[in-house]
Amino acid sequence: MRTLLIATFTALALAGCSAPPPRPFDVVVRALNDEDEPLRNAPVKVNGKEVGATDASGVLLLRRPEAEGSSLTISVAAPAGYKPAEPPRPLVLRRITRKIGGVVRELPVEQVFRFSALRRQYAVLVDVGEPDLPIEVFGARKAVTNSRGVASFLYEGAPGEELAVRVSCDSNPKLQPQVIAGNFVLASRSEAYLVQGRFSPLAKKAPPPAPKVRAVHFSKPKRLL
Repeated sequence: MRTLLIATFTALALAGCSAPPPRPFDVVVRALNDEDEPLRNAPVKVNGKEVGATDASGVLLLRRPEAEGSSLTISVAAPAGYKPAEPPRPLVLRRITRKIGGVVRELPVEQVFRFSALRRQYAVLVDVGEPDLPIEVFGARKAVTNSRGVASFLYEGAPGEELAVRVSCDSNPKLQPQVIAGNFVLASRSEAYLVQGRFSPLAKKAPPPAPKVRAVHFSKPKRLL
């Protein structure tokens, strides 16, 4: 009986000395576009297993039981109309503390995923000083200048593509030059582009010079005797 009691107390003592389970990590997964706007409903995977999706603020909060120093492979699926701006990288769990209001607090571990839009809208402004002139982009009419010779329109395209804007005065042959054009490379973010120039009246051809008249004087003929 005494031996049994000793063994029981020994087992309880050993159980009391065992290491407590590690504190879970708070992990924040954040999905943003390249204009720092949140992306909602983006599926999130950890080590290949889907664990949820981002909320309206573009965030998914996870509690992970892994020990400090563990590495997690987190991936976020690109929402429709977007592509990853950079490849994912492993997340190493490290405890980070900060003194806030006199109290030391542990901060969550955060990983941010950024995505670039496949297509964007760009504003195009045209100022050529002549009314009723068509504005074309790759042969498609986009706008017509107003009474002040000004127009604007939105163009949707992929960043890195070329934008070619053409203003023609074919309908008014009395103007020159025949075309004012602008060529741009679409930026990675939405921008505004200005096409500016001036048409001038076509120079009138000078009338041909009048032929010079040379006066020739003849002496009076002598009378024959």
